[in-house]
Amino acid sequence: MDKGKSNLTPKILSVIIAIILWSYVMGIKNPDWPREYRNINVEFTNIEVLDRQNLVVMDPQEAKINVSVTGRKSDMDGFTAANNIVAKLDLSGYKEGQTRVPVLVSLKDSASTVRITDWEPSDILVTIDRVVTEERTVNIRTEGEVPENHTVGDLVAKPETILLRGPRSWINDVTEVFAVVSIKDRTTTTNITAPVQLRDGQDNAVVGLEMNPSVVDITIPIYRKNTLPIEVVLENELPEEYVITKMEVVPSTIGIRGGNSIADLTSIKTKPIDVNLLLEDPSLEVELDLLDNIELLDPNERVTINAVIERIDTKEFEFEFSEIDIRNLDEELVLAENSRTITVSIVGTESFLETITKDVLKPYIDLSNLSEGEHEVEIEFEEVQGVTIESIVPESLTINLSNR
Repeated sequence: MDKGKSNLTPKILSVIIAIILWSYVMGIKNPDWPREYRNINVEFTNIEVLDRQNLVVMDPQEAKINVSVTGRKSDMDGFTAANNIVAKLDLSGYKEGQTRVPVLVSLKDSASTVRITDWEPSDILVTIDRVVTEERTVNIRTEGEVPENHTVGDLVAKPETILLRGPRSWINDVTEVFAVVSIKDRTTTTNITAPVQLRDGQDNAVVGLEMNPSVVDITIPIYRKNTLPIEVVLENELPEEYVITKMEVVPSTIGIRGGNSIADLTSIKTKPIDVNLLLEDPSLEVELDLLDNIELLDPNERVTINAVIERIDTKEFEFEFSEIDIRNLDEELVLAENSRTITVSIVGTESFLETITKDVLKPYIDLSNLSEGEHEVEIEFEEVQGVTIESIVPESLTINLSNR
């Protein structure tokens, strides 16, 4: 018995020493093994919560972090970032605007000795925008030119407006909603369908927004054009003592558009104007008498007539016989002195008659082919523009011609 006991003690001691040696060896051969894993994708979670609130993440579209992990070497040998590291960004509870959201990092399917020591960045700046719907008017841009003597009418999109849906900031960037049509060499009215385009203030395309509808129908009306003089149409008559001395139309010509028949027109008439209205207001805005298929190139252009109306007056002048011009007297004959005077009455506008003097009228008698003796000759006057001879008293004179 004593001998058996003495053998057991060394054996127990050997086992203890072996355990101590194994633990020592394992501590040296299987130490903690730190590692850093870079560019690990961060998963955005609870996006559907934002969707229900009509919110959307604008920035960033993706995020990556660096994670530091440590663990026993034997446990780290099969460890990978893709299989064992989970990084999340929980977006529930956040509102419109910019917010720093913490990154949540955890481990899965890893040994108990493995632990996360750090990650960077620990939070991410997230921009959240509200999804809105806004109605916008569709403008129309044209490319090219129509042929000479043609013009384009008013271009209208159908529908005239569309609905834009998307992040508020993107919609706010849109400064123009338009469709493009080519009018090059078009001579007839055409219907087309064109896609809607979006541009910002720098004329850059804005993409990513929903458009309803995304195309519009456009009618391209093409007209023939012409420029014609304006013809004033007057009706009724002024009182006898008045006369129109000047009539001006402003503008004197007008641009029109319509079918090919406008090429045959020579003028555009006004609607009849009562001439007596010009006594009250010598400057009148008038309407043009346009045919049904004709319209003005500029619908806002106005036509005005400016009239000068003056009162008619009379004026008398008396001439001595010596003031009468003697014409075509035969050199062999002598005209006897005459004591008769002549009174002439002229008609004209008051303003013009004020400028008329006796020297302007120039009365004369023509003695062509007259021989010696007594003759009755008519008194005549040179024509004066703006003056009408109303009466001459007497209308003729008795003269005596004798030989020298």
